[in-house]
Amino acid sequence: MRPEGVSVSQLNIWFPFYVNDYMGDTMSLSTLDHGVYFLLICAYYKNGGPLPDNDKTLANIVKLSLSDWSASRSTVAPFFKIIRGKWIHSRADREIERAKSMQ
Repeated sequence: MRPEGVSVSQLNIWFPFYVNDYMGDTMSLSTLDHGVYFLLICAYYKNGGPLPDNDKTLANIVKLSLSDWSASRSTVAPFFKIIRGKWIHSRADREIERAKSMQ
């Protein structure tokens, strides 16, 4: 079932955001790291799946220099599984599959 008022063609431009889940998992993040994590999640949805484990690419996604990205990487990496050169976010994968099933 599609969310009310959302056409099939619009499914790729939104994602559900569960405030309690997000805040419960991220209370220890700094403001900067919240931004980094959220931009990674947005890129993940836009990409339709895993992000490459490439520091230059990830730094570009989160709009940081390589050195600033390096400082944030260790903080946000635990929210992902890094497997065979890909950053995998299991919650986003479930939501992407759910959205595909509604099309």
